[in-house]
Order: sequence, then structure tokens, then C-alpha cells
Amino acid sequence: GSAYAGAMGEGRWAGKALLSAGRYRYESGLSEIEGREQGLQLLAMRRASGAGGWANAGVGLRLLDTELSRPDPGNAKAGTRLDLLLQADGGWRMRGHEAQVWAAASPTARDASALFRVLRGPPQAGLRFGLELTGAGDPSYARAQVGLVTAYRLGERATFLFSAGAQAQDGEGAAYAGISLSGVR
Repeated sequence: GSAYAGAMGEGRWAGKALLSAGRYRYESGLSEIEGREQGLQLLAMRRASGAGGWANAGVGLRLLDTELSRPDPGNAKAGTRLDLLLQADGGWRMRGHEAQVWAAASPTARDASALFRVLRGPPQAGLRFGLELTGAGDPSYARAQVGLVTAYRLGERATFLFSAGAQAQDGEGAAYAGISLSGVR
């Protein structure tokens, strides 16, 4: 899950903060390892918007703390890390749908992730449904997900999202679910 808070203005620099937390399991050798991570991202963002959509680009820092159920020398993200983060996102409206894209990469952690989502209905609608595709990875793993997403608008500037679907990571399939709360000031 994640929570997002930011301050955006037309054609201006703005601050963006993202809190995240998650759990995962993976196999290393003959052992199954459970991981729990918590993160904070702070970015300076530049925003542009117009009648057809919006775009943001930014740079900042990501603080990530990863706890493992047992030591794994193959997991470079175990422990606490501070990394440089580059991020871009945007959205556009087309024929009753809203498409959103998001991408982030950390040259210091050598990881990247991306998302493409299409939601049915205008952004002002209270409840919308759609489809999302995501990908993430670093030199030690690659993951792809496809799922359904429900977006519920909370007031003027906040949205709650729930997504669920199937994922594949390094040849293994599994179900996934995610929640997020986003807001813009």
C-alpha cells in the first residue's frame, strides 16, 4: 500500500512525498524468505497541464528500509538505503477514458518500475473501473502484473485505488492486490 501527498500548481515546481509499505516472499536457494519494506520518497516535481492532460517530472531521494526473515547475501536491498530517484508521470483523456502512466528509476539502486492504467469515465466521476499493467525489476529480479483497478474519488483532491490481478516474477505466477490513497493540494 502507499499514501501520496503533494503540492502541485500549473506550470510550477512542487514538492511530492510518498509513503509506502509492503510485504513479499521469495525463494533463495532452498529457503523461503519473507521481506517487509517501508519507504519514504521526497521529490521536487515540475508540472505541466492543459485541456487534454497533464505531465510531471521530478528528481529526489528515496529512503527504503527492508527487513528479511533470514539473512540473504543475494538481496542488495536488505537493510536501510538512501537512493537518488528520478520519476515521471502523466495522464490524458480520450473518449470517456483516462489513461495514466508512471515511471521511476533509481540509478544508484539500479532498479526501475513502470505503470500504465486506463480508467473508464471522467476524473470527476465518483467510482471508476479500469485495467492496469505494471513492471518492475533490478539486476536480481523482474516482475510483471496485469489486473483490474477500482478508483473512488474522495472529495475534490483525493482518490482511493484498489487493484488486484495476476503477476509473474522470474517464471513464477501468483495473485496480487494493492491499495493506494493519493491526494493533491
